Amino acid sequence: AAWDDLGGTFISTSLTYEFSIPQLNISNMRTGHFSLKDGSDTDYAYLGVQVKGQPAQTSTVSLGDHSGGVVQVGLHADVVATDTDLVTFQYSVINSSNGPAAATAFLEKIGSELLSAVEKADETAVTKLTGIPLSGLSSQEAGALIGAQLGNIVIPGLGSIIGAVAGWFSTTIADWGWPDCDGPVAIGLRVFSGAQLRGMIQANDGAGTSGVDDNPGTNSADGCGSNSDYQVSWSITAASS
Repeated sequence: AAWDDLGGTFISTSLTYEFSIPQLNISNMRTGHFSLKDGSDTDYAYLGVQVKGQPAQTSTVSLGDHSGGVVQVGLHADVVATDTDLVTFQYSVINSSNGPAAATAFLEKIGSELLSAVEKADETAVTKLTGIPLSGLSSQEAGALIGAQLGNIVIPGLGSIIGAVAGWFSTTIADWGWPDCDGPVAIGLRVFSGAQLRGMIQANDGAGTSGVDDNPGTNSADGCGSNSDYQVSWSITAASS
């Protein structure tokens, strides 16, 4: 990136951004009851970041059994983006009793479908409906268009989307033949232009931006306990050179 002395403007070439999920907090499990400590969730997490038109950078981790409290995740991915690039940041966390191989395969499938929905929305729905690039829309407009690609589910904004895609996600779980108590406990999705990312980094003196998404869970089946409630911490920083 460089400063144009004549025009007095910031010219962006490209910057490397690190997207991460450092930790999550379990306020309530999907399996059992947190207050009674009579069960635990066996959690697996996924993080995917994709610059439009390029391969996605993804990672997964087995988090083990947890009955509540803070859980270290440590997932991250670096991508290089220019101001005109479209960048999608997505995470999923599931409770699964089917073992690491099946859980990882499922998370990668879900992540691929969500990232593909963003690509499809940018190439078809946005052009057809608005004529404006996806990065030029508000988060609510962008979320609705992305959601339209997932079985006509409308996502009311970006960030935690577990409530909006619960039916789609749970149906996919059922198709894999998993037990009733298995299922999603956190799903997040954000879409940025490269210019938005650079602006966030500059606004915080290079420190980047971070947040915590509350993910109130979907209905657990009878006998599985009450609904889950997970808070997922995320951050976006300028990657060290």
